[in-house]
Amino acid sequence: MNVPPAVRATLQVTLIAGCLAALVFAVFILYFQARTPYAGPGIYGHDDRAVAYSGSWKTADLTDVGGGIVSESTSAASKVTFTFAGPAVQWLTRQTPGAMSARVQIDGGSPVTVSLDHGTVVEDYVGYQATDLGAGNHTMTISPVTKDGGDGKSNKTVGIYVSGFRVPAATAPPVVTGLREQKSGRGITMSWDALPDYVAESYAVFAATGDGSFEQVGTTGQGDTEYLYARSATSAQTVSLYVVGTDYLGRTSRPSDTVTATVPASQVPDYESVSDCPNPTTTVSTSSALQRALGAAKPGTVIRIQPGTYNHVFTVKTAGTADKPIWICGSARVIINGGALTSGYGIHIDSSSYVVLTGMTVENALKGIVVDNSQHITVSDVTVHDIGQEGIHLRTNTTDSVVAGSSVSKTGLHTPIYGEGVYVGSYYGNWCVYTDCQPDQSDRNLIADNTIFATKAEAVDVKEGSTNGSIVWNTVNADDSTSTDRWIVIRSNGWFVADNAGSSDRGGSGIVVYSPPPSGYGKDNVITRNAADFSGKPGSYAVEVRNGNNTVSCDNTSDGQLEATTNVQCSP
Repeated sequence: MNVPPAVRATLQVTLIAGCLAALVFAVFILYFQARTPYAGPGIYGHDDRAVAYSGSWKTADLTDVGGGIVSESTSAASKVTFTFAGPAVQWLTRQTPGAMSARVQIDGGSPVTVSLDHGTVVEDYVGYQATDLGAGNHTMTISPVTKDGGDGKSNKTVGIYVSGFRVPAATAPPVVTGLREQKSGRGITMSWDALPDYVAESYAVFAATGDGSFEQVGTTGQGDTEYLYARSATSAQTVSLYVVGTDYLGRTSRPSDTVTATVPASQVPDYESVSDCPNPTTTVSTSSALQRALGAAKPGTVIRIQPGTYNHVFTVKTAGTADKPIWICGSARVIINGGALTSGYGIHIDSSSYVVLTGMTVENALKGIVVDNSQHITVSDVTVHDIGQEGIHLRTNTTDSVVAGSSVSKTGLHTPIYGEGVYVGSYYGNWCVYTDCQPDQSDRNLIADNTIFATKAEAVDVKEGSTNGSIVWNTVNADDSTSTDRWIVIRSNGWFVADNAGSSDRGGSGIVVYSPPPSGYGKDNVITRNAADFSGKPGSYAVEVRNGNNTVSCDNTSDGQLEATTNVQCSP
């Protein structure tokens, strides 16, 4: 069949156009199907297919400052849309200094403005949550607000972030499984199998002693599947425990299986003291002889320092072993005089292990005794006084060490704000100085049986990053603490603070638990059986907790004019 050229060309164009139209339609259908517009229960990242962006957005990599990879915008014309199917939703973002506010709408309803400006950075912050939305499909839209609180003049410098979204499960959390317990010197450590974060936002722990009824004794945060139960006083105690999971809608699981365990009694832990010093392998009576002996020390060395004044600062940089520690023994009449309140460490133990320093007096130095990058160090029965800054400092990933039976006083005479009695770890702003910008993990240290008074700053200060230690049986007086009104400060996790006695005529609070930057610290601490005496100026709390997920038992006591013994619900 002969087809005229003009007709043939027209047919070819029509055929090509039809194929292109079919291809475009197929691509559209595939894209629409692949986009999965309605997300079910789960946690969705900023780049998930259910998250759609319009306007000006950029990807920000915040992993070098403790965050993740997020989307950021500073334009009011920008918008992010999350489509989901479920009864509730959470927008995960980031609070940070200078951040803009955000405008949030659910299903096109009335917009809500939320502020993301905060004095410190808070990762995975719930910027907004909506509950009771009912079954079915929903849409959340978010856009930046470019003016600071609507004042019409000052723009913020940091945009809003999208870390992701969380949609809860359709039903209450299932029963928690895998409950197990392990005895420790401080009590019973319980653990269990984790539920997904969108299923359980937290866990509640219930306990019963003897034939008593179960009562809630504590909670853990999202992702935390471990809890330390420590309640016993002078005798062992049998306790039964179970766990329930709770989502952010307040729905709870049925109780887990119950475990029963015996909590050991609490008492002053054993520690190596001056009375335990073995027979000396070398005896010294001059500064030069002491320096030589310290430099030559090896496993099993026992250095006996004769009474006298040693006008020098000394460094210990040697390692003993568990069965052959190095002993450095003196008496209160051995005076280590650093020479000035403005410089030097009286005694510096650096990169050492299994060393017992016991018995002597340290005075007249910028810092009294500093332990860096060491393990299994005992500092006992020492007297530290008249010091420019802190008295005794365990720092730079120093672990499994002891400060016990000692007297620390008159610290902070050069720099009062740094005049702590006993200091553990380091401030996070100094991690790049001491620990290669990583947390100072000065973990599992024991501060016990000390007398601490006349310190310009806190008697005991535990910094963020230094976890799972104990502060027990110490006596503290804060009458002369001019740069703080707190006695014992915990800024980290997993500390056991028990049987301490404190007094002050300056008011304030006694034991304080903080939630400092960076996020994740100030939780899982146990505060029990402490006594506070505010005999002078009215105070605030014997135990003040500024973060959740800590246990304050009801056996802490207080005297004097206080708002209350504690600012949180105590646990029996």
